[in-house]
Amino acid sequence: KKGAQIVGVTSGGELKKQAIEHEFDYIQIPGGMPPRAALAYSFVPLFRIFQFLGFLNESDKVLIDTYELLKDGVSNYKDLDDNDALALAQELNESLPIIYSDALMMEPVNLRWRGQIEENSKMLVYGNLIPEMNHNEIVGWEHIAHLSGRLTVVMLKDKEDNNRVKKRMEIVKDLVMDQALSVIEITTIGESRLERLFSLVQLADWVSMYLALLNQIDPTPIAKIDILKSKLSEI
Repeated sequence: KKGAQIVGVTSGGELKKQAIEHEFDYIQIPGGMPPRAALAYSFVPLFRIFQFLGFLNESDKVLIDTYELLKDGVSNYKDLDDNDALALAQELNESLPIIYSDALMMEPVNLRWRGQIEENSKMLVYGNLIPEMNHNEIVGWEHIAHLSGRLTVVMLKDKEDNNRVKKRMEIVKDLVMDQALSVIEITTIGESRLERLFSLVQLADWVSMYLALLNQIDPTPIAKIDILKSKLSEI
């Protein structure tokens, strides 16, 4: 109504119907898969759109380099020997993972880790951002005798993390070390921001898959979400 430029990204259905009806541009992506398994299909069109509109200065080389890094990751993570994803899944298994990271660039990666473990592994996982957790949550670590030795802290790190946040993370590590089963520090790999972010996104995906396999769980179904949607549709 206000004359804004509209571009849709759709696998079909109602959004495509609206795009055709109102004559706005759309990019169609393959359908028939869980949204969490279609990240590349949903991300690359957005990247291209922002490139075209001039909001991104990155060249196509960034996408190509990221693709190559992820391809190498597949080769590494599918081999059961010397497999970092499998080793991490084994360490997280039968514990409550807690994911901490910087609140800036690493926030979406933190969210991806939690979502993938919850949906694929069918496990509870908790997470927070630094410095936010320093304002309240850090105090909650004082009285957790009932959870002592059952919490595995995963700290996601990147070379561009704020220097003060880096220091905060070291202090947090020292403060929770005695109560946690273990504290695992994981740093991004790659040159560009896109490579580095997706390096940990990919690791999360594989870790969550291996957690499901360790517990003999099919990672695809999301039964409780389906039940919730069904119940809500009856209202």
